[in-house]
Amino acid sequence: MKITSIVLCIMVAGAIHHSEAWLFKDIKKAFTDAGNAIKGTAQNAGNAITGAANVVGDTVKTGTDAAKDAIVDGAKIVANIPIVKTVHKAGEGLVNDGVNAVGGVVKDGAGAVKDGVNKVISFFG
Repeated sequence: MKITSIVLCIMVAGAIHHSEAWLFKDIKKAFTDAGNAIKGTAQNAGNAITGAANVVGDTVKTGTDAAKDAIVDGAKIVANIPIVKTVHKAGEGLVNDGVNAVGGVVKDGAGAVKDGVNKVISFFG
């Protein structure tokens, strides 16, 4: 057994000694291949993550768009309920009446000021 081990060690040492360039070339190739495999795996993982992120982004956008559409549709439905239309019209009428009342008060006030100015002018004039 010892002789076989010694012979085997001598054979390996001789093989390494006579073919160091070939051996190191193979070792370098093995590391290069391993590095390329790791790089490829990392790129594939990155692409998968990017793809998943895009799917999630598209899903969120679709969900957001659907929510917006639902809100708009809901608002249209509510706006078309008869009582809502009536209340809305009544509200518009009240606003218009208020604007007209304010406008009338302002107009009357301007008329009173004008009359007062005219009286002052006629008193001194």
